[in-house]
Amino acid sequence: MPAQGIAAWTLLLGAVTSEVYTQLGPLPDTPAVFETLLAASRTLVVTRVSAD
Repeated sequence: MPAQGIAAWTLLLGAVTSEVYTQLGPLPDTPAVFETLLAASRTLVVTRVSAD
């Protein structure tokens, strides 16, 4: 089940990102934008905390 949830969030993020790129048009510094999105996605990772 968790893998399906991650896959769903990945598809959603991809769709939103594609829509944003479509609205903004070509970006002058694509690698910098990618690095920013990657850094932001790392802060959104949900981890499971043990109840021990």
